[in-house]
Amino acid sequence: MEPRLVGADGQELPWDGQAVGELQVRGPWVTAAYHGDEEPDGGAFSAGGWLRTGDVGRILDDGQLVLTDRLKDVIKSEG
Repeated sequence: MEPRLVGADGQELPWDGQAVGELQVRGPWVTAAYHGDEEPDGGAFSAGGWLRTGDVGRILDDGQLVLTDRLKDVIKSEG
């Protein structure tokens, strides 16, 4: 699995423990499209086959991932 952080401007961010951005992943266990779809969902995948997780965080210089938020806060109640 290959992770990366992407800023609001779409640029990849450094793994310095300070930069905060959206976590994106790709790898052999990440699907290229949703089942039954001919093309990848433009909102779920960025260029290069990166899955946009919707998680926000930072990656420390030793590779540890720290999740801090969600792009869209979802509150489920009574469900």
